[in-house]
Amino acid sequence: MKKILITLFLAGFVGCGPSALNVKTSLEQAQTAYNKLLTTHPESIDTQGYRVYMAKAKAAYDSNDFDDADKYAKQAIEQADNAYSTRIQLKAEARNDIERTRIKMNNLLVPGHESVHEFFAAITAYTNARYRDCISMLSDVSHRLDIDKQTAFLNKVTLFVPEDLTARFGKTVPVFAFLGQDLRLHKVIERVKGPVEVDFVNQFFVSEDFSYFHIKSTQLHLDGWVYPQFVVIGKIKEIK
Repeated sequence: MKKILITLFLAGFVGCGPSALNVKTSLEQAQTAYNKLLTTHPESIDTQGYRVYMAKAKAAYDSNDFDDADKYAKQAIEQADNAYSTRIQLKAEARNDIERTRIKMNNLLVPGHESVHEFFAAITAYTNARYRDCISMLSDVSHRLDIDKQTAFLNKVTLFVPEDLTARFGKTVPVFAFLGQDLRLHKVIERVKGPVEVDFVNQFFVSEDFSYFHIKSTQLHLDGWVYPQFVVIGKIKEIK
């Protein structure tokens, strides 16, 4: 009777810990959490915690140490879930920084070349899911733009048809109603004879070397967008 009680006691004691099947389930759940993390295109630093605990969990499992294996597998799950949340937050922060910086840059008639170049480098970093690099670069761009703004004295441009476009447009510059989601100008609202000086409102950089200009003129009752080919920064002499 005593031997039976001891056997039952030991069986009950062993049964308190996780079984191999339980641990296998935990390992599978950890792998699922990691697969979810991979959808955010994580960097090495984002997966480090998961990899460390998952390696420990597998080593413990192979040694039949199911208690530690289950513990480490659950820690691996936690690491993967936390990293996933971090990635989502970083992506949102980078996206917001891009838009804030874009507005600041587009409001300047002549932002510095370094500012524009680094802004588009930051967008490339964002596209490649290097969100930390993107955020860091945009912080630098924002600082540069603040300096550019302090020396921004020009707020007028001249609309003018260059010689190589006169065969098509004559001396009139097409002014469009709006910039569409397709990043093209739509609906001609006026054709202005150039050269003529107008106020600069803002611009929209499509690439490092190309931007549309938003202009207006109270005198001409004009408010619209023009292609950069027709914009001269500053004044030019009347062309006969």
